[in-house]
Amino acid sequence: MDKEILKGFISIILLSLLKNNDMYGYQLSREIKELSNNQFLISEGTLYTALKRLEENNYITSYWVKIEQKLVERKYYKITLDGINILNEKIDDYKILNSIIISCLRGEKDE
Repeated sequence: MDKEILKGFISIILLSLLKNNDMYGYQLSREIKELSNNQFLISEGTLYTALKRLEENNYITSYWVKIEQKLVERKYYKITLDGINILNEKIDDYKILNSIIISCLRGEKDE
């Protein structure tokens, strides 16, 4: 699969995952890998750039959690109400786009 196509869907993928649970970066990348059956391996640079953009747009927030066993902190990401709203808009857009592509591939016209 062309990875450039997937880049256009990174926001919807991340927001969808964060809608279910707060997650940290590596956890997000691992979940994407598993859910895609190893077809989409997101690089750290792409992941953290996307997360930063989502945070700047107030679609997600972040917070730190101290991991007792390792004496380190992990940065978790949480979807905001604005993030849920934009996710719903993006899902609607995706459904329309998907319908257009399927219709074009089949050569069907809406009547």
